[in-house]
Formats: sequence, C-alpha cells, structure tokens
Amino acid sequence: MPPFMIVFFGGALAARAAAVTALLQDAGAEMVPVRVIGAGLTVAAFATTILFNVPRNDALARIRPSEGDVADAWRSFDAGWSRANTTRAVLAIFGSAFLASSLVQRL
Repeated sequence: MPPFMIVFFGGALAARAAAVTALLQDAGAEMVPVRVIGAGLTVAAFATTILFNVPRNDALARIRPSEGDVADAWRSFDAGWSRANTTRAVLAIFGSAFLASSLVQRL
C-alpha cells in the first residue's frame, strides 16, 4: 500500500477513533465536544475526497486528447474540483486544529 494511502485512510480512522474514545472516556470530559467536532471535520474532509474529488479525477483521466477539446474539459473540471479541494483543505485544517487543541488542553 503506498504511503499516501496509509496516511489518508489512517488519518480518517484515527479521527473516528478519537471521537469514539472521547465519547467513552470520563477524564477530560470538557474536551469531548472539541474532539468530536475535530473528528467530524476530519471525516468530512475524507468524505469530500472520496465523494467528489476522486470521481472527478477519474473522469478527467478518461479524457483522451484525441477525443475533443481538452481545454474545455479542463475548464469544466477545474472550477468544481478547486472548490472541493479548498473545502477539503479547510475541513482538514480545522479538524486538525480542534484535535490538536484537545490534546494540548489535556497536558
């Protein structure tokens, strides 16, 4: 399995584990909402990738230069993919920030 896939899927699993652990632990109860929000945002970033970016990438990969105007295909692809990519980045950044802040509060 390529390193990217390990990090990509592992990060989503770790976020879910953090949410479940937060819900099951009594210690640090004040941080439970912060962990759950962080995990939710991280899982949302993962879902954005799977549900939007990957299908668009696959569709773009099927386009052959000989089959039509590649520039039109790229313009059509770029706007939606860029919005989803920005959304994914914002979700991942805020999810990581929430999870990290919940760890710092425990120290």
